[in-house]
Amino acid sequence: GKVLEDLQSECRKNGVQIILNQQVEQVEQTADGVRVQTQIEETYETGKIIITVPVPLVSHIKFVPELPEKIAAAENIGFGQAIKIVLRFSEKFWPVRMSFLFSEEQIGTWWTQYPKPDPILVGWLAGPKALGYKDKSNEELLEIAQQSLEKIFKDEVRNKLVAYKVNNWPIDKFAQGAYSYSKPESKKAYRQLRTPVANKIYFACEAVCQEKETATVEGALVAALLDGRPPS
Repeated sequence: GKVLEDLQSECRKNGVQIILNQQVEQVEQTADGVRVQTQIEETYETGKIIITVPVPLVSHIKFVPELPEKIAAAENIGFGQAIKIVLRFSEKFWPVRMSFLFSEEQIGTWWTQYPKPDPILVGWLAGPKALGYKDKSNEELLEIAQQSLEKIFKDEVRNKLVAYKVNNWPIDKFAQGAYSYSKPESKKAYRQLRTPVANKIYFACEAVCQEKETATVEGALVAALLDGRPPS
C-alpha cells in the first residue's frame, strides 16, 4: 500500500538496507554489539538491535547468552486468536449508513468501510471461537462467510462477490495469533520486556505498550517512541 511504499522510500533515503525472507534464528551479544544469524546461515553485525516479532515468537529466537527473563515476560503477555475475511462485492446490499453488524451466525461480526462508499465487508472470528475454524481452508471459510451473510440479509450474495482475502492468523507460523492483551501478570512483563539488554537488545511492538493502545498500530508506535525505557 501507499503507506508502506512511503516508509520504504524514506528508509532508503536514510541508507536503510531492507532484507526480506530471512528468518532470524540466533541473536548473540558481542563485545561491540550484536551478531544476528539467519536460517540460511547469513550473518549480520550491528551495534544495537530492535526485536519486534509477535510475543509468541520471542521464545523461537536463540539468545546468546540466554535471556530467560525476557522469554518469561513474553509468555506472560496474552496473545489472542482471530480470523479475518475481507469480501469485495460488485454492489452494496446492506444499509448505506451501516458501520458494524452483529448476529448469531457462524461468522456473526462484520463491519463496512463507512463513510467510504467501497462495497467491502470484513468478517471477524476472534478468541477461542477462531480456533474452531483455523484448520478450514480459505475456500471453506469463504463459503461459511457467504452462508452467514445470506442468512443475515436474506439475499443471494455470492453472485455479487468480486474478490476475497482470508487472514488466518492462528496458523501463521510467523504470527501465531492476531493481537495482544493484558493478563494479571502482564504489568510486570511489560516493564521487563521494555528494559533493554546491555543497551544492545531492545524489544518494541504493540504488545509491550501497557497503555490503552495495546494491540493496535498506535500501541506499536508508542512502544517504539519509548526508546527502550521502562514504564514509569
